Amino acid sequence: MPRSFNEEETQKIKSSLMKEGKNLFSTLGLKKTTLDDLVQASGIAKGSFYKFFPSKEVLYMEIIEQEESELRLRLHQQYLEGETLNTEKIKTFFMSFISFMDEEPLFLKMFSENAIEQLMLKLPAEKVQEHMSNDEDWSAAVIRGWQESGYLPDMREDVFAALMRCVFVLFTQKKIIGENYFRESLDFLFDALAEKIISTGREQ
Repeated sequence: MPRSFNEEETQKIKSSLMKEGKNLFSTLGLKKTTLDDLVQASGIAKGSFYKFFPSKEVLYMEIIEQEESELRLRLHQQYLEGETLNTEKIKTFFMSFISFMDEEPLFLKMFSENAIEQLMLKLPAEKVQEHMSNDEDWSAAVIRGWQESGYLPDMREDVFAALMRCVFVLFTQKKIIGENYFRESLDFLFDALAEKIISTGREQ
């Protein structure tokens, strides 16, 4: 029978599982990382794992969500607060979103092994829905902030959320777009997108 843990131990072990899980998922990938790998790296018994996460897929998703949360905070602080919006700031906002995924080993591995498909099959439906809702809430907060500054007054929140998904999907199709042309094509696309957003403010 798995031993019980006090509050301090519980927090410490969960943090360890998140940290070691990220390392393993970034190198081995979701499919090849086993429960044995995770518990051995964290120094707990196999049966104790389920006190923290119902499956390795749920652990994986929580790590992804933690990474996304940190990215969103950074984007908000750097590009969505304070100074008046301009085309360069908006373009850099979108490009930074792509750059993060292009430079973060966890996301690179996720796309290279098509882990999203496995997640959709193994995660509880409510967990998938929760993740999608979090994405939409963040997108809604971004567009509301821009609208309060006079930009994109007529764009619906759900349409902007779809736009952010389009940006995400672009990265997943990097090979099809052509890796040699990927950055240059995004540069042109985000220039046009930023100019469109700023132009709606000029029309007011």
